Amino acid sequence: MSCNRLLHILLLISAGAHSGICCRNSKRIGQCDDEEIIFNSSAFKWDLENKLHGQHLVVPTVYKAVTDHVSNPNPSKPLVLSFHGWTGGGKSFVSRMIANNLFKKGEHSPYFHQFNPNIHFRHKDKTGVYKDQLHSWIYHNVSDCGRSVFIFDEIDHISEGIMDVLAPFLGHSARVDRVDFRKTIFIFSSATVAQRITEVAFQHWRSEGKREEIKLRDTQEMLEYVAYNEVSVLKNSKLASNNYIDHFVPFLPLERSHVRKCIIDEMKRRNMHRDENVIGKVLEDLLWFPEVEQLYSTSGCKGIAHRLALVKDEL
Repeated sequence: MSCNRLLHILLLISAGAHSGICCRNSKRIGQCDDEEIIFNSSAFKWDLENKLHGQHLVVPTVYKAVTDHVSNPNPSKPLVLSFHGWTGGGKSFVSRMIANNLFKKGEHSPYFHQFNPNIHFRHKDKTGVYKDQLHSWIYHNVSDCGRSVFIFDEIDHISEGIMDVLAPFLGHSARVDRVDFRKTIFIFSSATVAQRITEVAFQHWRSEGKREEIKLRDTQEMLEYVAYNEVSVLKNSKLASNNYIDHFVPFLPLERSHVRKCIIDEMKRRNMHRDENVIGKVLEDLLWFPEVEQLYSTSGCKGIAHRLALVKDEL
């Protein structure tokens, strides 16, 4: 990922944070390579509706938020999304989907940046260093392309204080030293509220309601409260006090029918003939919860490719 080039950041800092930045590569500040921006709202909607399974709350929310933001030549602020749910529910998948529909090179675009706390913020005693590096990395990359996308995975494992450096970039009319951040997209991902989201889905199931009848408003107040009070990186942060997050997006736990679709998608990707015995064996090998009802996959669709390969070799 491009965000691993932290050495490049340090070189930029040593060369002077603002020297020559307005004229690099004969471009204006924040001007992206036109050939790299390829957003098509119809293609994006099709991907969300056909490749993402079991997330009826995610599809319209993310589609409208991203499409409105990208289509607006003069947005009032950066788009800030907060994804919540269990591993394997589709949070990273949707983040990559946004990149693959926005950029010609997709998730390999120089304008797409993904941070993982276990890789980029591992040492708690280096919080100050990480804050300086992160601030510089975001500033310089948005100066290269205002349509940059920044993904922060597992934010509940990022040390408190690090994310506060984002605050100057996230507000209305956000400009920092001539660099305009209003077209940028920031996505935060967390599993902290996953159990609460599961409780909403489970109680709805127990009342014999259809999953698709769950409304976004059924989760919003809880998501916002828990995110700002129980997720360590947001609690007491500038992101919380200034209400910079535009949308809290819940990813529901996946049921067998949804995981089955993920298996079929993987079989298609491998040009495999659909075999119900193989699909059944993969589903059987997965872990499900609650213990009695066995409704939801503990790992969602994560690891399906690996399990499919093992089952295929066994049969």
